[in-house]
Amino acid sequence: MIDITHSWKDWRYTDDRLALRSQCILRLLKEYGGVKIDTAPYKTRDLFECAHDWISQGNQSVDGIVNYFKVTRLNEIKESS
Repeated sequence: MIDITHSWKDWRYTDDRLALRSQCILRLLKEYGGVKIDTAPYKTRDLFECAHDWISQGNQSVDGIVNYFKVTRLNEIKESS
């Protein structure tokens, strides 16, 4: 049997990082959550994946995440349309 308490040490999922991930999602929702998601060029999943990528890159605050979303996700969406 595997003891997951000792093998679960991924720095992206510490309490601090999970709290920051929550703040990132809230910031993105504040900026982009006020539209009907079925008419927006992005999906809710894009917001969550952006927050995940932001955390995984080692960012330690929400500063810059909106611009990061514009540059990465929105540009990818526009290019694939």
